[in-house]
Order: sequence, then structure tokens, then C-alpha cells
Amino acid sequence: MVVLLWQLQCFCYISNLVKFDIWKHLNIPYFMTALFTQTKSKDGLMDATLHMKKIAELDLPGYAIGGLAVGETHQEMYDTIEAVEEYMPKDKPRYLMGVGTPANILEGVSRGVDLFDCVMPSRNARHGHLFTWDGIININNEKYKDDMSPIDERCGCPACRKHSRAYIRHLIRSGEMLGQRLSVEHNLYFYNTLMEKIRENLDAGTFESFKNENIVNLSTRI
Repeated sequence: MVVLLWQLQCFCYISNLVKFDIWKHLNIPYFMTALFTQTKSKDGLMDATLHMKKIAELDLPGYAIGGLAVGETHQEMYDTIEAVEEYMPKDKPRYLMGVGTPANILEGVSRGVDLFDCVMPSRNARHGHLFTWDGIININNEKYKDDMSPIDERCGCPACRKHSRAYIRHLIRSGEMLGQRLSVEHNLYFYNTLMEKIRENLDAGTFESFKNENIVNLSTRI
């Protein structure tokens, strides 16, 4: 009941912003969020599509899919995106909140999602979990102790150009803040490069090939 009342209060507030065009005068980007039930049953998808149908009637600048990536399996998330995508306006940005891994992003784009946000690249980097085109590495592992190669041979970030896996591992294991900074720098650079390549392949009409060529590696821990 508390959750339902909270959702109702939010919906009424946002509806008034839209009704009186107040949101246009706020100095913030605005997206209407679909509030999803997190059930695994068929009724959960039905509720999600109902919510999206309703908010699609509001003619907003963009539409968000929320309430995912908080315990569901990846497949459940993909099923929900597919269920609501057909009801999202085709000419407005689609935003998937709080997602995700490189593989999640590829799968989301293939289902019509435009925007993403996630703490994963920076948060994981601070713990030594680094994304590469060959897979995900944990720089804390012993096998990187004497590894003089860069985090990713195909990456052009300053961390990869100037430092080795062994050095970054030493910094992380020693508790040196520089290790976290270099790791975050790499992951953010990697994500930016991933998004650039996604846009390039969408423009070229080769996105599905790009996805199929990379998704297994991007999902693999090495």
C-alpha cells in the first residue's frame, strides 16, 4: 500500500507539471518514468505494458523504463523491454534506467533503447573489475602480478597507453588512490568507445553484426 500511494503521489505531481507546462520552465532534463512491478509472472508484463500505454498518451519529451536491474535475470529484463517497446513513441528518446553491462547495452539497443545510465563502469573499476574487448578482468588476480601488457591492447585510454596491468594491480592491492583513478579512467573510456561504435554501426546498418561479433567476449570473465 505504501508503494502504491507513493506511485500515485508521483504520478499526480508529474501530471500537473505536464498539464500546466511547468516542467518546461524547470532547468532539468525531464523524462517520464514507467513504474514496473517486479513480478516474474505474466501479469507483471501485462502491468508494465499498461503503464507504458498510459504514459505514452502524455506526449512527453522522452520515456523511461524503470524498476529493472534490481534482482531480475537479464532475460527477464529483455522480455520486459520487448513487451513495452512497441507502445513507446517512435520519435522520442527511450531511456533504460540503471543499466548496465556492455552486453546489457547491446541487447537494449537491439530492442530499441537509446539512453542508459549506470554506476557500473566507475564502481566496478574501483574494485579492480575492468572491461576489455576480450572480456572482463579482475586486476586483483595473481596472474596479473607480472603482466606488463596494458589493460586492453585495443584501448587508447591514457591508462592503457602508459601503464601495465602489473602496475595498476600493484596500486590497487596497495590501496593507492591512483590505482582506482586509472581503473575508472579506463572503464569510462571503454564505455564511451563502445557507445561510439554502436552509433557508427547503427548509421552503417551493421549493428546486429557488430553485436554478434562482440557480445560473447564482452560477457566473459577472463
